[in-house]
Amino acid sequence: MVIDKVYETLKEYDRTLTKEQFAVQYLGKCESYLYVMKHRNKEPSNDALLNCYIGLKSSAQQLAESGFKSINYESNLKLADMVFDVIEQKVTERL
Repeated sequence: MVIDKVYETLKEYDRTLTKEQFAVQYLGKCESYLYVMKHRNKEPSNDALLNCYIGLKSSAQQLAESGFKSINYESNLKLADMVFDVIEQKVTERL
């Protein structure tokens, strides 16, 4: 699941990031969202994916505006593109 990949990558750069924080800050969901999705064997909702995409893009933009075009900047852009690809695929499947 793309959300797991995003979380694990962000966790590499911020060891204090928890799944609960990720669900709230990046997905716009409640703290237990990821656990419920895993338990029910469900994919993340479209709005969670969109929130994640926007959050990653905003974070990359803030880093760039601050002059920090570091590995975090590049990583956030790549992760945002990966999430966008999933969103695009879901939309295409419904057409």
